[in-house]
Amino acid sequence: MAAYFAGYGLGPDYIPGVLLEVFAGHGREMDLMILGLNMSGRGGQSCLQEMLAMEPLAKVLAASGYPADVTAAKIARQGAAGFPRKPYFFKETQNKIREVLA
Repeated sequence: MAAYFAGYGLGPDYIPGVLLEVFAGHGREMDLMILGLNMSGRGGQSCLQEMLAMEPLAKVLAASGYPADVTAAKIARQGAAGFPRKPYFFKETQNKIREVLA
């Protein structure tokens, strides 16, 4: 919601399988994805890898409540553009979105 209140348009929240279908058809139209890593089923890290395989230049922020020091380094190696921690803090999330979209 921080993105919405900062003036960015938001798309719907998808379950992993649907997310990948939508991304396959529209990934190049998306300026930024915020991907939750704690997704049921396939999981966020798997989705991140598949999304970047489809569109290597995709800008994906991978969000999680896991400890940032371990997870952020692992996700960065996988190609995520950033790692906002949960719970989201408005200013921190807004700054990360601006940084990635710059």
